[in-house]
Amino acid sequence: MRNIALFILILFSTNLSAQIFSGKVTNSKTNEVLPYANVGVRGTSIGGIADESGNFKIDISKATSNDKIVVSYLGFEPMIYLVNELKTNQIYEVKLNPKSVELKEVLVYNKRVPIILGNNKKSSNHTGWGHNTSDIGRARGAMLNPADLPVKAEEFVIHIHENTFDSVKFRLNIMIPGENGEPSTSFINENIFFTTSVKNGWVRVDLKPYNLVISEKLIVAVEWVDASGRERTEKEGSHLLTISTSKKEGYFYQRETPEESTKLEMSNRTPSMYFVCYGIGK
Repeated sequence: MRNIALFILILFSTNLSAQIFSGKVTNSKTNEVLPYANVGVRGTSIGGIADESGNFKIDISKATSNDKIVVSYLGFEPMIYLVNELKTNQIYEVKLNPKSVELKEVLVYNKRVPIILGNNKKSSNHTGWGHNTSDIGRARGAMLNPADLPVKAEEFVIHIHENTFDSVKFRLNIMIPGENGEPSTSFINENIFFTTSVKNGWVRVDLKPYNLVISEKLIVAVEWVDASGRERTEKEGSHLLTISTSKKEGYFYQRETPEESTKLEMSNRTPSMYFVCYGIGK
């Protein structure tokens, strides 16, 4: 009897240590793939993102049986799974339902004087994602507390410190800060992706199609979602991807996985990223 109990315990432990949650994320109405969807265990550092084809695979062996896994995509209702209800070795078809989106009122803007919202300085210092694609899905950014409100953001600008890939793809996250370290809620209702091959320099993203009117304190961050490039030799070392920072004090934002709590820390250096805005005219 003791040997049987020991066998069952070993079998259970082995299955738990190799527990994988995998599947594909699509639009429930059109069956279109939802690339780079967020997948994470709520309130923890467990998770990642789907690839450009909507496929994902995350190790949840460190999750507890009562944990909740959230699959989310901007503009869609999230899907929630309980860890203790997952079926072993099943590949899940995650079909997200689109949210109804209320169109914003069209406004007239005064474009005489551009307003810089954020940090438009750079230095030799930097932050970023590390040396390889295992860091994909992590986000870096800063808190913005504008003095002149409301404003319309027409361009986002970021300075790449070093990029050894042929090209990299980011998702721009604009969020309303949560309270007491709670996860932030999105300020936008659709994904804003941008791709660049810049090795060292400023990258500009046109935001005019999104009609973004900023009237409150926000967090802006870039999330690395993809990269392309040849494999580097052992002599060359692994690929690098970093963004510049400067000596401007402020709240630095870091997020390693989609569902972990917001990490905002006061720092004497903040990422070199900003919005070009214009005041609203009458």
